[in-house]
Amino acid sequence: MKFFKILVIISTLLIASSLTLIYNQNMVYEINGSSMNPTIENGDYVRCADSDQNYSQGDIIAYNEQNINYTVIHRITKVLDKDSYRTKGDNNKYRDNYIVNDSEIICKIN
Repeated sequence: MKFFKILVIISTLLIASSLTLIYNQNMVYEINGSSMNPTIENGDYVRCADSDQNYSQGDIIAYNEQNINYTVIHRITKVLDKDSYRTKGDNNKYRDNYIVNDSEIICKIN
């Protein structure tokens, strides 16, 4: 009986992990703004590629900034260390003042 309970718990965790991965990979965002023009334009739809990977300069990411209530989609312009990044919208003149941490990144945009 103990073996059966352990098997059920492990199966439940595996199913939950799989659903989370599928959900993140299929997440779609409608762009509202022009900060990523001409790469991504207002009204375009973008899809998450992955939520658990190493991010590099040039990658476009979706992240949640701590003090705002919407998702930001910008390009990584500089890797500061293994888990923090500078970003900028392609159409913006200046880089973002906010430093993005790994824990705030939702996914890399496909």
